[in-house]
Amino acid sequence: MTHFSIASLVMMMVLSGCFYSRTYLENNLDNSVCLEVSEEEALNSPYFTKSSWVDKAWWNMFDDLQLEKLILIGLANSPTIQKATAVITKAKEQAYIERSALMPQFSGEAETNWQYLSPTGFFRSFAVTLPPVVNVIDLQINFSWELDFFGKNRKKFEAALGLMRAEEAEKALTELMLAVSIAQAYFELQQAFSEQAVLQNLANERTLYLKLTKQRRSHGLDNDIELFTAEKNLAEVERRLKSIENSIQLGTHLIKRLIGEGPNSCTRITPSQTLFSRAFPLPENLTVNLVTRRPDLMAQIWRVEAAAKQIGVAKAEFFPSLNLQGFGGLESISFPNFLNLTNKNASLNPIINIPIFTGGRLTANLEEKKAEFESAMYAYNEQLLIAGQEVADQISSFSIIQEQIQFEDALVLALKKRTAVAENRYKQGLAGSLPLISEKELLLEEELIQIDLSYRKNIAALKLIKALGGGYDGEYDRQNLRP
Repeated sequence: MTHFSIASLVMMMVLSGCFYSRTYLENNLDNSVCLEVSEEEALNSPYFTKSSWVDKAWWNMFDDLQLEKLILIGLANSPTIQKATAVITKAKEQAYIERSALMPQFSGEAETNWQYLSPTGFFRSFAVTLPPVVNVIDLQINFSWELDFFGKNRKKFEAALGLMRAEEAEKALTELMLAVSIAQAYFELQQAFSEQAVLQNLANERTLYLKLTKQRRSHGLDNDIELFTAEKNLAEVERRLKSIENSIQLGTHLIKRLIGEGPNSCTRITPSQTLFSRAFPLPENLTVNLVTRRPDLMAQIWRVEAAAKQIGVAKAEFFPSLNLQGFGGLESISFPNFLNLTNKNASLNPIINIPIFTGGRLTANLEEKKAEFESAMYAYNEQLLIAGQEVADQISSFSIIQEQIQFEDALVLALKKRTAVAENRYKQGLAGSLPLISEKELLLEEELIQIDLSYRKNIAALKLIKALGGGYDGEYDRQNLRP
């Protein structure tokens, strides 16, 4: 085979590696997921408004300073975040380890070797002038450098950088998940506080109802069935109060654990009327920009790119490698004239390693890296479909809950009017107190449903914020990573 044919074959193999890692990637990696219909329907409704992407401090959208304080404490103190930071540091240093292979390696060595030579041994038998005791002094600097002609070490470094960037995106995802968990636990706790207040009012009304029923029973106006029913209704609401009290304690413990504190810490969480009362700011061009706004998708993209680089590493294993090795220094058998330049000693040893027969190891390694690349690519495509579903689902959920809240608000308003009428009739002596108490109970029960819907609206807004990436911007991270 001529030199031209060999060079052509090598060039074809190199170009084939670029084709697989770039063109194949572009043809098989999804870049967007269709969300135009969901976005158009949402922006045509009164529950959404055109806006830029969600800000990184998205919790300010709920206008609750207590929630903001808890999230900031959690992001600063959580061991989960600290662990993610340590993982990034590990990945970064691993990348620097891989980068070191691109540079010449130097090491120093100093040695003294005292030896007694036998009179009948090899050296003194042929060199009778040698003294019986020899002390060889050796000082040298070793040199080694693998010339990366086919980019094997460079691709290893780039793959390690990709994994580091993936870990940085994973940390952003961890921060988002922690903040969302704190907010969700906080909303559940506030729901419990609100329900506790309403249930306490309901218990007061049923206590009064039971008292009046007992009086009517003593005068023969009611029988035992009405009395037993009143007692059962009061016991039921008292049971619900106990359950809510337990939920408040457990919810408080959960929030303290999420912010990195013990269950008995001095942090107090007080009742607050937290409600997402605005139109949701939905960004335009969801289909185009969703990928770079989701930390989980960006993390997987970096892993795909790292896997593609590993294919290049596996291809480079087929080519020869050239390693320059050598040393330079001083060597002498006596200390007095050791530093004399006449004692200089040096060596240069180029080593070429050509893989000829490896039992199929290199081919199997290449196929393994291709399979890892395809697995990472398909995992990304799957995650992108899930991301699109999450955005569409949460847009629908937010809209439906808004409609339910409108119906419930109208019902509560009607019950308030009925209660006001019943109260006026009672004050004018046109009706007794029992009908008024019944109307109040109906109103309080509907207020519990109203509280539940308010909580569900907060959760729907929270999940939509999470589905939109929680203020993450992958392009910013790409530009600010240290190479």
